[in-house]
Amino acid sequence: MTYASGGNGSGARITFEYLKLEAGFPALHIPYRGTAPAVTDLLGGQVEALFTGAPAVLPHVRSGRLRALAVSSPRRLPALPEVPTVAESGHPGFDADQWYGVVAPGRDAGSPRRRPHAAINNALKAPEVA
Repeated sequence: MTYASGGNGSGARITFEYLKLEAGFPALHIPYRGTAPAVTDLLGGQVEALFTGAPAVLPHVRSGRLRALAVSSPRRLPALPEVPTVAESGHPGFDADQWYGVVAPGRDAGSPRRRPHAAINNALKAPEVA
């Protein structure tokens, strides 16, 4: 089996390596220079699997071009409630959820920082973002 990732050391690669250890199967890592080319080659059949964030593959899953097998988070995704977690699929305790944040330099203080903060908080309240 071959699997793609957005690059060596990426969260996707680490997650797949974790799954290989838990499930005990061999797979060859094919690193890409980003998620987009990895998804392109998955769609084209050059690689057989990929862990990545839902936004990168959701349209392809919904169209039927890709099949979501499992999610690495401890809970199912609201956007794909029919897709089981890796834990539900036979590997209890599997959890490879990622955290993303917006950061600024520590010296960044005052009103310039408040503008992006307010804009981000407003965007997170929008139903289409949720």
